[in-house]
Amino acid sequence: MALKIREPRNKKELEQCFDLRYRILRKPWNQLRGSERDGLEDVSFHIAAFDRGKVVGVARLHKMTPRTARVRQVAVEESYRKMGIGAALMKSIESKAAEWGCRRITVNARDGAVVFYEKLGYKKLREVEKLFGIIRHFRMEKRL
Repeated sequence: MALKIREPRNKKELEQCFDLRYRILRKPWNQLRGSERDGLEDVSFHIAAFDRGKVVGVARLHKMTPRTARVRQVAVEESYRKMGIGAALMKSIESKAAEWGCRRITVNARDGAVVFYEKLGYKKLREVEKLFGIIRHFRMEKRL
């Protein structure tokens, strides 16, 4: 494995990121292609894990307020999980948030990802709306 964590450099790489997001975060719940994107893509920081040019992990960050950023769209290919890729993506996300002057980061974590975020120092605040009416999510926060 020749893993590199970096921003997508061109439209083709960004499209690979969107494709991974769709396959991992939307398709299993019969959501339409395109639902993995929103109106914040152009004002967000995108980070990806590349293995020999292939996107195997992604995350996105955008500002909510001058001091708060939100993490969204975190996904890692199933065959690449438990290798530290998600933690490496989050380290880059947190560095960017600090660079922006943010003092806290929030994430709406799927029920199955809560332990992952807790290991990274995030605290569970409360349950939020269910995604697609079925996937439990919890608002989590980390102070920087």
